[in-house]
Amino acid sequence: MGLLFKYFGVNLNTVLVSAEKLFGKNADLIKKAIKEGYQLGSQKEKLKTSKSKYFISGTEGIGIGAIAAGIDVYLAYPMTPASPVLHFLAKRQLENNILVFQPENEIAVINAALGVSFTGAKAMIGTSGGGLALMSEGLSLAAMTELPLVIYLGQRPGPATGLATNTGQGDLKFALNAGHGEFLRVVLSPGDAQEAIIRTQEAFYLSNKYRVPAILLSDKHLVESDYTFNKINKAPQFPSRFLLENPPQDYKSYKITPNGVSPRAVPGQGPVVRANSYEHNNYGYTIEDQAWTIKMQDKRFKKLDFIKKEIAKLNPVSLYGRGSNLLISHGSTKGAILDALPQMKNFRFLQVSYLKPFPAEIVSREIKKSKKVILVENGVRGALADVIKEETGLTIKNKILRYDGRPFTPEFLMAKLKKI
Repeated sequence: MGLLFKYFGVNLNTVLVSAEKLFGKNADLIKKAIKEGYQLGSQKEKLKTSKSKYFISGTEGIGIGAIAAGIDVYLAYPMTPASPVLHFLAKRQLENNILVFQPENEIAVINAALGVSFTGAKAMIGTSGGGLALMSEGLSLAAMTELPLVIYLGQRPGPATGLATNTGQGDLKFALNAGHGEFLRVVLSPGDAQEAIIRTQEAFYLSNKYRVPAILLSDKHLVESDYTFNKINKAPQFPSRFLLENPPQDYKSYKITPNGVSPRAVPGQGPVVRANSYEHNNYGYTIEDQAWTIKMQDKRFKKLDFIKKEIAKLNPVSLYGRGSNLLISHGSTKGAILDALPQMKNFRFLQVSYLKPFPAEIVSREIKKSKKVILVENGVRGALADVIKEETGLTIKNKILRYDGRPFTPEFLMAKLKKI
């Protein structure tokens, strides 16, 4: 301690007074040791100054991304670990002209958000696994009405209350499949605070352009960890709301188009605008006949190929390192893997950021050219391996899993890797 404080140029007496306060009756020997260490230092170090850096958490990354995307309304009912985003945005609502509101429960959250979206506002909601379970009917409503909505899902271990203040990635399949009926969605999984900014912006962009729900998948480890960056990068400015300025009087709320995206108008512009939870025709009137049912189902799924092309431009995966062996993962495991990667001989790391639509061609190509493939996940069974099997037909047998509620560390990862 003495040598350390001499190295940084701290006055000896300041250190001794602090030691006496801290250690009380046991301070004499400690103070003697501090003096001896202090005398070992020949001179104080001249510290080099550096440019200021950004120090932000995953929570702040999501909040910054939402503001950069032009969010109008954020609705949430408190649930760990999603609540900090509610607090972050609430503190900044006046300066950024946004409304942050806590309804009475999660069902009210998603339904109110769809009402907000119907008016043309950019809406985002936040919750954890148990809250999304209550919202799943509303998620299907978003799909049928084709109202844009961004859903922030902060994961924690389940089932039920589970480990409410710990971390896990067990909601992957839930995020991919929640809701009843068949419909499109976008699911993104950032790996750190910087990625959280850009992926949140992309979630707003894709949701509003294609009129589909977008789920931003995170977890306690990511949102409550702090990261240092030399600069904050944001996505390029996307076109904002994709709204018709002068809709025709014969406006069709669900007009059939080549890409499946109906031009969007909002109430109050002149023509009647409809949002119908029942199956409907192009005007939004309720129907039950076979022909219109087929037309509308096909219309909504036409968007898939166009969304895939968009995602291909947004770097849906990231590849780190070199080697014939491959680690594959998503989300917050990124940090521990990158820290451990220099110690791993002949390994590279593939981080998957888009889980729906899945970048099957890229992932399949990287797996096929690898000697050994190992999945890394904070889960019991390795859900990402199942997703990869479903999307590519390829099986990943080797898995490094952690499901004790704690995040991965490089040491834990290396110890498991040696066994494989």
